[in-house]
Amino acid sequence: MTLAVCTACGQYKFGALVRCERCSHLPVTALDKAKAMTVSDHNFGGETLEEFKNLIEAGTELPYDPVSLASSSAPFQEEAYFEENFDFTNGMLSCKRCNCPFEPTSEEVFCPRCMEQANPLLSVCMSCDKVYDSSGNFCQKCGNRLIQRSERRALEVGREIAVSVRRILSNKDPLEQCELLLQLRGQLPSEDLASSQHEFENFAMYTAVMALRQFVESGELLVAIVKEMVEIYRASFVIQGVREVDSQQIPVLYMRRFDEYDRVVARNPDQWMLLLADTVTKNCYGVERHLKAAMEMVLVTGFFLKVMQDVCRSILMGREAPSPKAG
Repeated sequence: MTLAVCTACGQYKFGALVRCERCSHLPVTALDKAKAMTVSDHNFGGETLEEFKNLIEAGTELPYDPVSLASSSAPFQEEAYFEENFDFTNGMLSCKRCNCPFEPTSEEVFCPRCMEQANPLLSVCMSCDKVYDSSGNFCQKCGNRLIQRSERRALEVGREIAVSVRRILSNKDPLEQCELLLQLRGQLPSEDLASSQHEFENFAMYTAVMALRQFVESGELLVAIVKEMVEIYRASFVIQGVREVDSQQIPVLYMRRFDEYDRVVARNPDQWMLLLADTVTKNCYGVERHLKAAMEMVLVTGFFLKVMQDVCRSILMGREAPSPKAG
């Protein structure tokens, strides 16, 4: 049984989503449920839960990561959509994506057509680490039979990769050995620092996209995964207080930046990493055509690509990824 901490009063309870016996708090909204699951033994050990308990009882707000919350709350949002919109009279539900009515079989919120497009199952080749949607039976590279991962769909993969990007950036500063880049970041006015950090995280997301392309052979599957990665970041801004209507521009800005980096990479196949690093340095710190800054960003780019390859392989293939080490 799940051991959890009440997010309202700090009392221990068995079951993250049950009512607290001490304060009667019951997680109701998708965000409340995501927070409740966060402070449980699904995610942390006993010592950390005890720290959370003490912080909550002292009246201190826990430092929830909005990207992780956005990812954790997504299934609860789908559950809420089903409960609010399912017609028990005729057994029909309007598809969450296209709004067409369909008859769900297991509380899914997408009709069969949209499920195939927006959230396809993954089929993997364990011999050459290639990933396809579930429409094929054999690997197009080596000819081996594909293994369908019934527990793995595109949306879940996109959510896990988005959270992994945030964790990599949170665990250790990728710029810690970059003398000039650290100096440039330190010189930014406080009002520009947040934008710079968002740009840097956008770039980290792009390296995850580059890594995904090495594994995912299906174009539609790749698009579905990347869209969900960006959607999780959009939702994280809403959690931080951005209005829903304003947040709709965030995926546009992310995709626009991805397209810009793709054009830079395609410009010169022999020097693409240096050109990409120079563009990233300009977007993040306002400096371009500076050799030392670009060379330091090349090292950061190489670090990101290596770590993201390991992360994507782990998530897609079900293999344990090595712990990332910056530098």
